[in-house]
Formats: sequence, C-alpha cells, structure tokens
Amino acid sequence: KDYCAIRTLEKAGLTNVAYLPLHCSPHLHYPVTLTLEEEARYGAPLSFVGNYYPYRGRFFQELNGYPLKIWGSGWAKAPDSEVRKMAQGHSVSGRAKLCVYSGATLSLNHHHPEDIEGMNIRAFELAGCGACQVVDFQAGLPSLFTPGDEVIVYRNPNELRRQVEYYL
Repeated sequence: KDYCAIRTLEKAGLTNVAYLPLHCSPHLHYPVTLTLEEEARYGAPLSFVGNYYPYRGRFFQELNGYPLKIWGSGWAKAPDSEVRKMAQGHSVSGRAKLCVYSGATLSLNHHHPEDIEGMNIRAFELAGCGACQVVDFQAGLPSLFTPGDEVIVYRNPNELRRQVEYYL
C-alpha cells in the first residue's frame, strides 16, 4: 500500500482497494531473432518506441549525439532537428515492434509526466521481449522489478546519460 492514490482512496472511505499493474501477453511479447534485413532496419544501440509529445522532444534533446532510434508517430513535429533525425518512421507493432525491442542493446522507457505512480505497459512489453530496459524511476517500480538487476533506472537526464554510456 505504498501508492498515494490507494491511500487517498482509503482515506475517502473505500476499503477494498488494490493496485493491479499492467502486463504483457507472452504470445504477443517475446524475444525474436532478427534477420539481416531486420537487423539493418530495426537494430540499434539505443531505441525508444513511443509517439511524439513536446515533453518527449525536449527530453530526447538531452540525448543528442547518442545512437538512438525512435519509432512512433508525430516526430516530424519535433522542433529540434537532431531529435527529428533520431526518428525512424511510423509507429511499430507486431513483429516490427518485437524487432525494435529485440534488436536494441538498450531500450528506453520514459513515462508520461502524468504517470504519477505505477508502471506503463511498455515496462512489461520490454520485459517480455527480454530487452535491456532503461527506465525512469517510478514509485511502484521496486515492487515489480529489481533496479540494477532486472531494469536499469535513472532519475534525471544526467543519470540517464551515465547509465547509457556505462551499459553501451
């Protein structure tokens, strides 16, 4: 019961409250071996799957100069030309998404700022695919994953750069 939303609901008088994390589906999220063509297209030292939002554009400016491939919609709107160059194209799903996750040395997972607690679905998809996940710290993370063992954690852009440089 570490989550402030649960405590808030309990203070409001609710008694049957529980946190139910998201999940992945093993028949949809699993490691794949990339073909040479897939490796050339989807392989990367560092990858991110997610659509463009202004806060993400600003965040990824912090990674200018890193070998990052971004997959998702809307990245052509990013004001920073270096961030636009990281964009590889449209959103990926199915085997293409598995190839991005399996073909990256490190897979970034940066939560939306409004994700106050808990983990997004990407955390579980990456785990299901056996990806080396680099994730921003969230309050619920240690109850689901072991930081430094099952996931690599960062709390700010400087720590992210240190982690990326160390693990790459």
